[in-house]
Amino acid sequence: MRKSTLNGILSFLLSVVLAGGVCACGYASRDNNGKWFANKNLSTWHWSDNATDNSDDKDNNTSEDFTGAVVDCADGNGINLLSSVLPRSAYSENGISETADSAYTLTAVVTPENANDKRIAWSAAFADSSSEWAKNRSVTDYVTVEPSTAYSSTAIVTCLQDFGEQIIVTARSVDNSNAYANCTVDFVKPLISFTAVLNTNINSEYLGRLYVDGRENEITIMPEYGVGTVVGDYAEIQSIFTFTKSTYDNILKTMDNCSIAGVTGRMAKESFAISGLNFICPVSLMQNGNGNSSGAETVLNNYFFEHGWGDGTSGSSVAQIGSWEVSLNYVYGDRVCSTLECSGGAFNVRKDGLIKINSVTDVGMSDGGIIFD
Repeated sequence: MRKSTLNGILSFLLSVVLAGGVCACGYASRDNNGKWFANKNLSTWHWSDNATDNSDDKDNNTSEDFTGAVVDCADGNGINLLSSVLPRSAYSENGISETADSAYTLTAVVTPENANDKRIAWSAAFADSSSEWAKNRSVTDYVTVEPSTAYSSTAIVTCLQDFGEQIIVTARSVDNSNAYANCTVDFVKPLISFTAVLNTNINSEYLGRLYVDGRENEITIMPEYGVGTVVGDYAEIQSIFTFTKSTYDNILKTMDNCSIAGVTGRMAKESFAISGLNFICPVSLMQNGNGNSSGAETVLNNYFFEHGWGDGTSGSSVAQIGSWEVSLNYVYGDRVCSTLECSGGAFNVRKDGLIKINSVTDVGMSDGGIIFD
């Protein structure tokens, strides 16, 4: 394992921050003074990939073929560059250390095809050697270029470790210095950890944070990255919300004791899941859809109207989410770089926006006419 990667993982383990409506990498607990501390039961972190190569056999695209380095070749002047991932199984025969981050084979195609001298000189340099990160650093500590033979048209570019300034690899004609082509080498910043915050428009962390009245909820991802030159995207974002035991027990009792036909406590969910960063959370998500679904939704709606956070609710009577788990894939292009999870809670369910639904449970006759209860 690279020293820089180890340092990144250690940084991740130390970065657990948690508050109401905030979900941070790793699991944490609150002590008697209301402070958060990290447990040993931390979520896992890894840096992997489904690399893309030039073969048609997608089964060969394993995490061993790619880590952080990304090579992008462009057509040049009289020379075109082609690249392909060098599989880790070929490292030994090419004199590449097994601890290297990644390696690529570059091929320089000289035009015109009938050129007499196709010798190539290879070089690598920081795109901006005076940048804050690159100054006083040697590019060969991070990326090396080794031609297969002297002035060969093929060379192996090896990324030794993560770096924070883009590197330019140049293939230049020995015969004609005006004929050359460049390729860029970037390093995808690893996502070491992230904090997820629910509805940042709500200022206090202790207020109700989950809208259940049809308004949109928004999750904001606050990442911590390692060293690199480019940043990936988030995909496959999933959240699981779980009620506190007391809230769930109260929902069960409310359903069991309600007078709406076909509604029982078995219809209540302890947890419910949503996808994406922006989502609407109707009360229908919180019941399992069996029996009298519309009746169960009515009971849930009225429960949150009575017990959701807002004016007139306080203490143990407030409906609460006990835990909130978020998982996501960190991707760059079609590559899954890592999968991370985080956990947080607790926070209240909001009541504002809900309207109490009155239901007819019994119809009778009296001297005054029909009676609705």
